[in-house]
Amino acid sequence: MARLLLDAGPGEDGFRGTAAQLAVVERATCAEPGERFDGVRELVEAWRAVS
Repeated sequence: MARLLLDAGPGEDGFRGTAAQLAVVERATCAEPGERFDGVRELVEAWRAVS
């Protein structure tokens, strides 16, 4: 949802957030499940830390 709402297009050229926010989005949407956040709480904490 964050990727969509912050306008991240191919190559992330249109991303309207910060580089730190993009890093959180990239981790949350990683193709490898083991590389993603363990749950919503961890994602929210990471997002709040960079926002």
